[in-house]
Amino acid sequence: MALPRIEIQNRLLKVSDRELALAMLNLDENERSGIYAAVSPEKIRRLREELSMLRRLRLHREDYLTALARVISVLEGRPYTEVLRSYIRPRGRRPG
Repeated sequence: MALPRIEIQNRLLKVSDRELALAMLNLDENERSGIYAAVSPEKIRRLREELSMLRRLRLHREDYLTALARVISVLEGRPYTEVLRSYIRPRGRRPG
């Protein structure tokens, strides 16, 4: 939050909606409001859709931590690399 709002917005626009939503997954709505204040209404809508979908999925802790680290990295000004593989997996038994 030490950055100007426009700089935060520019950096968050570099992050995919799914990855940002995944990084926000364990935040409560009050904590998410700071992120929502820095992005457009359209991105807020997409983030909420992603959050709704992510809550229904079986996610691995490593995926969450990777997305969180990448969002933090972007906010710290490091370059954003390619989007990670999909986090979407059906619920149920693990393969193997």
